[in-house]
Parts: sequence; C-alpha cells; structure tokens
Amino acid sequence: MWAIIRFFVRTKEFWTYAVFLLVALNMIRTNRKISGYRIQRFGTETAALFHQKIGFVHRYLHLQEENRLLQQQNKALLNKIYRQKHIADFDFLPGFLFKTGRSVFLNNRGLRRFIIIDAGSNDSIQPDSGVIGLRGVAGIITATGKHFSKVMLLNNPGISINVKLKNQPYQAYTEGDENDSRKIYLRDFPEEATVKEGDTVVTGGLSLIFPKNFPVGIVKTILRNPATGKREILIEPFEKFNTLTRVFIVNHPMKKALDSIINDVQ
Repeated sequence: MWAIIRFFVRTKEFWTYAVFLLVALNMIRTNRKISGYRIQRFGTETAALFHQKIGFVHRYLHLQEENRLLQQQNKALLNKIYRQKHIADFDFLPGFLFKTGRSVFLNNRGLRRFIIIDAGSNDSIQPDSGVIGLRGVAGIITATGKHFSKVMLLNNPGISINVKLKNQPYQAYTEGDENDSRKIYLRDFPEEATVKEGDTVVTGGLSLIFPKNFPVGIVKTILRNPATGKREILIEPFEKFNTLTRVFIVNHPMKKALDSIINDVQ
C-alpha cells in the first residue's frame, strides 16, 4: 500500500497534468458543440430572413399586378357604364388612376354639402382628387383622414370645376347656389356661344382633377339677369347626391407638379 502511495507522490505532476488535460479536452468538446449550434442557428436565421425578404418582394410585385388589374377593371367598368348611358365620350387620359369607395355619411343641406367616403390616406387618397358616381361628377375631396375622406359635392358653393358644353370648345365653370342645394350654375360662359336647354355639360379638361369630357349634367334653364343683362344658365347634374353610394376616386400623379407651376406663375 505504502509503495502505491509513494508512487503517486513521486508522479503527482504527471497526474495533475493529466487531470487538467482531460478538463481542457472536455471544455474544447463542449465549446465545439456550442459553436456548431451557433453556426447552425445563424444559418437557420439567415435562411429564414432571406425567405422572408423574398416573400415580401413577391407579395409586393403581386400587389402591384393586382392593383394594375383593378385599375383596368375600374376603367372598363366606367367605360361600360357611361357608354351605355350615352352621356358623353369622355377621354381617360394616360396616367389617371381610379380607386373605389362608398359613401358612409351625407349632408346635403345648408352651405355644408358634403359626403364622407370610406377611403383615406391609408388607401393613398389625397385632397383635391376628383370623385365621380355611377352617373357623373360628384365632387372634390377636400380633407382626408387615415380611413375616411370628406368630399365637397358639386352643388357646394365653396367649390367649382372646369366644364364646357359637349362638342363645343367654350370653357366655363360651375357654381352652387348658396340658398338652394338643387341649383348649380354655369358661370363665365361666353355670350357669343350658342346654348340651349337640354345641352350636355361635360368636364373641360383644363386641370388634372377630372379627365376631359366626363359627364356633369344638362342645361335645364336659361334666363337673362335683369341687373347685369347676362345669361343665367342653370344646369341639372347627372349624379343624384341624395342617393349616392358607390364612388370612384380620380387622381393624376402629375397634378402636384402642375399645381406647383401654376402657383409659381401666379
């Protein structure tokens, strides 16, 4: 027994070295396992991130294609509706975009004649966009929230749009009557121009709010103002504001650029 004890005492450095060697080898093996796990985890996370980005790009391109198809369907629907009604030969100028919405609130009394539609800034709706119904021009967007927008109706005295008579070059603009929501006047129509009851009024195309030749209404009454001697031309809009439900929002990407130039000139 004493011989064994003396042997371990004489060789203690060797056994100490052996123990530390075993501990070191075990630590290296454990570290390799951890490093392998980290490498594997890094590879897995990288692959997942790559697939996520690829999926995002795919969805983005798919949404772009869906949006393009919806634009084509909206244009085709509008063409079909207005061609069948034989109202006007309007011209969808290149670049005009169309989105759909529905009226969720109406106020057609007093001076505040407007509707609220269920489309807002989250749907890329912007102020000064045109709004049309299934019969003709409805109004212009004056304010937007995230989910809703306010549309001033065509009979609101606070807005006016550029118009003309169908098949005539003379330009004019609309103006709502302050006291009667049923009346819309044709203003600045040249005295030398011929006009008669029943003539079709369409958009004039001098802005990028509405496409040219879009249906607005018909001439209902022509009177002579005794004070000024000028004609008072009353028009009846095609769109029935009190029953307005489905709408199309019209805008043009170059409208801001055009407005900027106009404001600089002024």
